[in-house]
Parts: sequence; C-alpha cells; structure tokens
Amino acid sequence: MKRPLAIFALSFTLVLSSCLFPRVRTGIPNRLRRCLYLLTRTSYASYLANSPFCDSLYSQYALLSYYHDANLELAAYAPGRAVFFGDSLIQNWATKFPSAFFPGKPYINRGIGHQTTGQMIWRFHQDVIQLHPDTVVILAGTNDIAFNKAVDVYTERNLQTMVEMARHHGIRVVLCTVPPLNMGDIAQQTYLDGRVRILNDWLLRYSVQQHLSLIDDFAALSDVTGRMAPSLTVDGVHPNAAGYAIMRQLAQQALDSPPKN
Repeated sequence: MKRPLAIFALSFTLVLSSCLFPRVRTGIPNRLRRCLYLLTRTSYASYLANSPFCDSLYSQYALLSYYHDANLELAAYAPGRAVFFGDSLIQNWATKFPSAFFPGKPYINRGIGHQTTGQMIWRFHQDVIQLHPDTVVILAGTNDIAFNKAVDVYTERNLQTMVEMARHHGIRVVLCTVPPLNMGDIAQQTYLDGRVRILNDWLLRYSVQQHLSLIDDFAALSDVTGRMAPSLTVDGVHPNAAGYAIMRQLAQQALDSPPKN
C-alpha cells in the first residue's frame, strides 16, 4: 500500500508544480506532463481499488451483508439448485408469499428491494456464483427505469455481464421480461410503458441471439391494455399471490425444459 501512495505523492507534486510555477511548467515537456498525469490517475485508482475503504464502499452499495450469513448456512451444492436473482419482485416472492415460492424445491431467493442492475452486478458473485447453482433466474431492470427514468446501454451491459459471469462458471441462465406496471398517473404510465417496452424488446432479442431461455412475465401479467392486471397486483408494481402463482408456473416450466445454452 505504501508504494502506490509514494508514486501518487511524487506524481501529484510534479504535476501540481508544473501547473503553479511557470519555470517548472515550461521545463517539463507536454508529453512528460501527460505521462505524469496518467501515472497520477492510475496509481491513485489502483490504490483506491485495493483499499479497505473501497471494499467497504462496494459492500454497502451492493448490500453484500444482506445474504452473507444465509449463504454461509447453505450446503456447498444441491442437485437442481436454482437461484432467483433480482430486486423486490424476486424478494417479495419468498418473504411475502412464501407458499408461492416453490415449496420443497432447492430454489434460493436472492432478491433485494430497490436495487438496480448496477448494484446487483456487484453481488452477483457472492449471491449467485458462490452458491454453485445449476441455474440462475434473473429478473431485473424495473428500478433502473423507476430511479433513472430511462433504460440505457448501462442496463443492457449490466445484464450482459451477469449472463457472461454465469456462463463462465457453467451456470445456466434464464432471463425474465420486466412485468408491466399499473400506475394511476396517465402521463407517468405512458412514459414508463415506453421504457418497459424498450427493455423487454432488448431482452427478447438478446435471449434469441444468445440462445437463452426467457420467461415472459410481461405477457403473463398484462391485461388487454398492456398494464398489470389489477387482479394480479398489490400496488400496480408488485404481484400478489395470484400473480406469483402464474410466475411460479412459468418459471418451473422454464426450469424443466432443456437448456438452450
């Protein structure tokens, strides 16, 4: 740790001196000043990336402690194990409607409410890969839309990265479309409908391109207007017991079907 700090201190001093004192500045060629600037950045970045502070920051951001103890209590491996990974749409399935979450099956729920794909990617190794499942079912992206008010390339890249991480470790991937919303405000509903459609269209294309199994929760929970059916939701965003019963049936069908990848 001392070496990166020393390099950073030396580089920072030289760069700062070249900026503050004309004689020093004119005595350092532009190319050298550029190299010192890059050295400062990379040395400091390297120091931060390997520091306890950074580890703590990532841990808090991704809530790595949330399932830490529960993960330690699991057996190293169980045949047919599947991890359901995502946000509150996954979490509520087991916490609020446990009878709908595959009683008797070796399926593990690793959802955390309010999380975006940017947070999920940081805990994917701990809450999925280290559990050694045969399959991971990923339902994510609703909070990217709700909090960021858009679906951009970062959401897609985060999902792609999770898929690639799972495949690298021999884990089958099942993706899910984002369920529909049913909000009271017409303007908000129209805008969010468009964002959901963009993400789901991408998920459909990506799953075909990558030969991934896909659960179309959007189609299963929609009414004729394309919104979440009132009889299947508790608040216009999260399914109720009837909604989760439909999701359970679709998920089990996907898990029982031969893998495409």
